Amino acid sequence: MPQMSPMLWLMISLYMFTTTMLMNCLIFTVSNYKKNSIKFNFTMNNWSW
Repeated sequence: MPQMSPMLWLMISLYMFTTTMLMNCLIFTVSNYKKNSIKFNFTMNNWSW
């Protein structure tokens, strides 16, 4: 395995971290949306002018 520069390691780790965080946020948002969609629709109907 060749020696990699610290900058490259930093970039890779940062990229991995960011993608993981984005995936987690996406999954969380989707599950929350499915859970709260009925409640959200009800609220929107109540607040519609």
